[in-house]
Amino acid sequence: MIKKDQIKIAKLLFKNSFSGEFLNEKKILGNLASLKTFKTLDLLHILKSYKKLIEKQIAKEDILIESPIKLNLPKKTIDSLIKKFGAKRIQFRENPHLVLGAKILHGDWVYDSSLDAKLEQLKGVK
Repeated sequence: MIKKDQIKIAKLLFKNSFSGEFLNEKKILGNLASLKTFKTLDLLHILKSYKKLIEKQIAKEDILIESPIKLNLPKKTIDSLIKKFGAKRIQFRENPHLVLGAKILHGDWVYDSSLDAKLEQLKGVK
């Protein structure tokens, strides 16, 4: 099978992995089960392409907020962030390497207001 065809199959599987605008775990599992019918060595390449597409989409659906301490944001603020970014959920992670501030990741977008980032900005300005 040609690599182009493998990518087409992966994209078709990806397209069929949604319920509305978000990924649906049951549909993904169904897609993976349907791949059992493929009796080809090219299955690995299809799965790798499919995995990359799913990982990119999950990154778009999730917002990751890193801070040096545990954050307890009000539900109203969380709902506002989800609506603003068009995300499905927010994950909070404590990062002891951050001295002060926070880091927000959404897909390929990064907002870093940590002390380290500010110091790097100052170091670059001479």
